[in-house]
Amino acid sequence: MRDNPQAICSRSFIDGGTHEFETDGICYMERDLLPGYAAIFRHPNDELNYCAYIIPGGKAVPSDLKAVHHVLLDNNPILRRHLGSNYTIEPMKGAWLRLGGIPKSYGDNLLIIGDAAGHIDPLTGEGIQFAMEGAEKAAETLIEAFRIGRFDERFLSTYQDKWHREFGHKFGLAEKASQLMARYPELVDSMARVANERDDEFFFAWADIMMGEAPWSAFLKPKLAIPMAAAAIRELWSQRLSPRLRQAPKRPYDSSL
Repeated sequence: MRDNPQAICSRSFIDGGTHEFETDGICYMERDLLPGYAAIFRHPNDELNYCAYIIPGGKAVPSDLKAVHHVLLDNNPILRRHLGSNYTIEPMKGAWLRLGGIPKSYGDNLLIIGDAAGHIDPLTGEGIQFAMEGAEKAAETLIEAFRIGRFDERFLSTYQDKWHREFGHKFGLAEKASQLMARYPELVDSMARVANERDDEFFFAWADIMMGEAPWSAFLKPKLAIPMAAAAIRELWSQRLSPRLRQAPKRPYDSSL
């Protein structure tokens, strides 16, 4: 757990009725941006939320945010196809993200929750579900504090233990998964391939894990682990190992043998 923000994200809203977006949302993962990504989500009023996330571990650094935001929007064929050419978009805004929880989210007469407490997934940069769960643990702690009349740091430290048991223990594994994705982008390809090939039950189970609704240990269940492992091996072979073998120089014939 760290005190300082490590990630950053951009956001621009696109006016409803000015775009050609036909789905509820897309997530685009470009290799040079991994483990960060870009995403577009539709709001109920047909307004779109376009954002780009720069997450530690990859080639992109926080100072690249403005360039990443605009280059993807202007040049990426997938995003351009979804948006069309006549959309109206507001200027970009950016915000720092404190990932993985802070080491001390309490003090005398003080509890820290949500983004300020680092209740953000190190893999996705999202955290609304963790903010809500953390707020619930803060409320439980305060109810007990009012009951016994104690608001000192020592008593309120129980809040830290509560949110860490509830969801904070997941952040370490999520950070490792983020680093793994940046090093082996073929894993992203394999996850997308299997999610598209399998039934809806598989897709929603995978989505629940990625969005923090289910623990990362669920990836070890055979229903998810076996097809994803097989797909990852195929992707690694086709994208890394097979090309290397084809390009490897042949050993010269040694007539002395």
